[in-house]
Amino acid sequence: MKANLIFLAAMAITVFATGQNQNVTNNVSVNPEFKCTGTIVQGTTFETIEDFLVNQVNYPFESIKCAKQGTEVISFTVTPEGEITNFKVINSICPKVDQEVIRVLSLTSGKWQSGTVNGVKVPLEKEVSIAFKMRLSNDFKEWGQSCLTKGINMQIKDNHKKAVRFYNEALNYMPNDKNILAARMNCKLEMGDDEGAEQDQLRLKKLINNENKTDKYNTEEIALIVAFK
Repeated sequence: MKANLIFLAAMAITVFATGQNQNVTNNVSVNPEFKCTGTIVQGTTFETIEDFLVNQVNYPFESIKCAKQGTEVISFTVTPEGEITNFKVINSICPKVDQEVIRVLSLTSGKWQSGTVNGVKVPLEKEVSIAFKMRLSNDFKEWGQSCLTKGINMQIKDNHKKAVRFYNEALNYMPNDKNILAARMNCKLEMGDDEGAEQDQLRLKKLINNENKTDKYNTEEIALIVAFK
């Protein structure tokens, strides 16, 4: 049974990838880029968005006090004018972390070079992933894989609610892991949660589009670590 679940998850990813490859177009897409040509904060300039975020994002005290940790994922749209809008929280550690990351990202509005499709400036989406760790040594990958295994074991025992809880915890640490998403999607389908399964399916497609670069609105992950010492 466990092998069957893993096989189904792998098959789900393969089907999505195959379906997306059939939609390849001749569009030439160039992702937006952070271009800080002047001072932004207290007379300091930054070469990359990674430098800016890692120097400006703070671990909210309330989140530290409650030991909230995980990988925050937020997407936003870069307009043809280089402004950033349409913030969406893809994976939330807690509301305070959401607010902090969006606050810092907002400071970069107007400091972007817009993306293009076939040489034409268009709104394009980017995505940032920031790991908030209580200790730098915390291994989110190991924790995520452990939760995935526990979720599969619960699903085998037909304890779907507990399985979903473990999958949710795994995704809190590794929100862009396709195998975990596929396992949770399969579990939700077995529970009859079609809406939840569809949301996971859409996220899977988006991640695969990013890998295959077939979607002109693909996302680019920026991975950082903010650790409480």
